[in-house]
Amino acid sequence: MFYSNVLEYLMRDKKNPVNQMYLHEIELMWKEVQKALAISSQSGTNDEMVRAINRFSEIISNPKYRFDKFKRKGFHYESQLFQPYYIADMLTVIFSRTGVLEHYGIKWDFQRFDLAPKYSPRNLLENEKKPNYIRYESNKYAMLTRTVEFQYRIEGRRNYEKSEQVLPLIVFGLYKRLDPIDFTQCEAQARLAREAFPKSKFIIITETLRENFVPKVDKSDVDAVFVLRKQFFNKRKKEKKIALDVVNVLEKTIIDYLNFYEIPREDIFKARGILK
Repeated sequence: MFYSNVLEYLMRDKKNPVNQMYLHEIELMWKEVQKALAISSQSGTNDEMVRAINRFSEIISNPKYRFDKFKRKGFHYESQLFQPYYIADMLTVIFSRTGVLEHYGIKWDFQRFDLAPKYSPRNLLENEKKPNYIRYESNKYAMLTRTVEFQYRIEGRRNYEKSEQVLPLIVFGLYKRLDPIDFTQCEAQARLAREAFPKSKFIIITETLRENFVPKVDKSDVDAVFVLRKQFFNKRKKEKKIALDVVNVLEKTIIDYLNFYEIPREDIFKARGILK
């Protein structure tokens, strides 16, 4: 569980006893969410999971957990405690129901994918004995990847060199409030992901959008943006609940991406006699 890991990490800092007490309170509340996640994982529906996350979100928004500079207690707004790691836990449930996590080479985590490896021997004369592929990595995002191992050698030589490449299947940008800078960064990562693996997909999941910002998804390399609370961020307005229908469409989109089969164009005209 991703959010559980955040709590475990924050609990290591025992300097502030009040914050330790707060973290234990939050941990107990999060265990109720974990129970709901387990139920949703088995039931095949998202209702219980979304209800539990909405309850947890309301509780953790209690002002007492926010940093008080005079009393020196609470957590800053930027703390990992308030970041949407629960979305990654929600995605874990969705992936577990598809069975994709049981396939060879598949990994779901906050991680990096490999950019297209470059053949780069140390010099032109040594490439016969020491061929070398350099691997460059992307920024870290929540992503579903597949690791592919391959061997290579110079023609005529007996021994193979072994290497691997982490391919990005579906990459996720997770945000509380998506703004233009975040969206631009995601567009750049989406382009890199497709260079590494042309069938890669990039999905942004955010609780809200920055006020008056509506990303132009149709003109970008990002495949989809899901706004869980269906609203712009506004300090003066109460946040809406996470919408069950948005989560359901998100799950359907992921399943469609995983099961998409591209029919070769030559098969299309042989079957239909029409090319568009």
